[in-house]
Amino acid sequence: MTEKKTSYLLFCSECGVPRPIPQYIMETYFIKGVDGVYCSNCGNKSIIPGYLKKIKNDL
Repeated sequence: MTEKKTSYLLFCSECGVPRPIPQYIMETYFIKGVDGVYCSNCGNKSIIPGYLKKIKNDL
C-alpha cells in the first residue's frame, strides 16, 4: 500500500490567493522558527498558523 502525502495550503491574508506550503518549509523552516511565507501574487507575508506547526511536530 502506498503512503498518502498531505499537502497544506496557505491563503494569503491580503489577496486570498492559495499557495501550497512547500515541503522544505514544512521540514526545515518550522524547526528554525520561520513564521510565514510571502505571497507570489502580492508579496504580502502570510503567517503560518500555529496549529500547522503543531501538526508537523506531531508527525
